Amino acid sequence: MPMYTLNGWAVRFSAAAGGGITIYESACMKKVYSARDEIDAQLVKGFLDDQGIESIVQANGLQQILGSIPVTADTLPSIWVRDEDIERATDAIAGFKADAVPAQPVADPWRCPKCGELVEPQFTECWNCGTTKPEA
Repeated sequence: MPMYTLNGWAVRFSAAAGGGITIYESACMKKVYSARDEIDAQLVKGFLDDQGIESIVQANGLQQILGSIPVTADTLPSIWVRDEDIERATDAIAGFKADAVPAQPVADPWRCPKCGELVEPQFTECWNCGTTKPEA
């Protein structure tokens, strides 16, 4: 089950019959990752979830007001795990980041037959003259 923060406490709600709440004192959790934005934080959290490591995202939702508050390590999203998971989480995140490969284009740029401009592959018309991309 996902964990949430509530007044400085990490809380996990059970959806099982009878339900239940597990509360972790935030002092028992440590920050293991500072994200550059909410998307980065959620990607890393999802990866940790897949590894069976429970985590929470702190400062999620502040992205909308970052122009009004200073951007610091405390205002950017961060990933927190329980003390006993710190080493596993740190190793998992390091492996996740090391294995990350930047997206590569799936096609080569094409040359406009009318004006000769080199056009990026995702475009179907020449930005310079409007000619439609020829069929391959």
